Amino acid sequence: MAGKEKKNKGAENRVKSSSRAKGASEKSKPSSKKDDAGRRAVIELKELCKFYKMGKSEVRALNGVKLKIFQGEMVAIVGPSGSGKSTLMNMVGCLDIPTCGSVYLFGRDISKMAESDLATLRGKTIGFIFQKFNLVPYLNALENVVLPMVFQGAPLPERNRRGKEILDVVKLSDRKTHKPSELSGGQQQRVSIGRALANNPQIILADEPTGNLDSETGKSIMQFMRELNEKFGKTIVIVTHDERIAKTCDRTIFIEDGKIVDRIHAL
Repeated sequence: MAGKEKKNKGAENRVKSSSRAKGASEKSKPSSKKDDAGRRAVIELKELCKFYKMGKSEVRALNGVKLKIFQGEMVAIVGPSGSGKSTLMNMVGCLDIPTCGSVYLFGRDISKMAESDLATLRGKTIGFIFQKFNLVPYLNALENVVLPMVFQGAPLPERNRRGKEILDVVKLSDRKTHKPSELSGGQQQRVSIGRALANNPQIILADEPTGNLDSETGKSIMQFMRELNEKFGKTIVIVTHDERIAKTCDRTIFIEDGKIVDRIHAL
């Protein structure tokens, strides 16, 4: 047992070291932005708007959103269905571009970037965690974890090494050959989290990460995400309707009718 804990700790240290190295590289870029307190804003939204046409009507999914999220924060975005939460996540995740206003990631305005550049930025700097896990059913845990590395063209030996390190970190090293159907809901979500870590992103976007889990399993997943935030310095943005989940975060942002209506610090 002690040997396994030592192995897990070693894997965590390697992942942490890699994360620090990448963070140091990003900090050297002149495009970095900081607020008055010197904190680096890795996400900044300026008068962000996203409008959709529905027949003759116009839906304002986002309407003048202003927001900064700083490096190393764990932030919850809370709002009712149709409030604009998912649209906001799509913007931050480089999956869509605004109708007007700007989205800055690491000081770069993504609304002015070509689709190919957006895809590269998304693949290297953002990890996604989904409510429904979205694991490939015919791939085992290791293969699912390293899938983003396949799309980035990483060689097989590197993928295998990184995948095994991540499975150690998410405490699934003994399940690496198991298919999703052979894993519990909590284990599947840990594989999903591992996949989000594959390319060592600085930002993790989680859409209702506990929505398909029972309360106890959901609690353990949130504890693990906090561990990722604190140990590896990941900036984590969580969309949730559950204010109990939001209270585990550093900051809660409320959105309604496409606008931020209030901001509080979780107690």
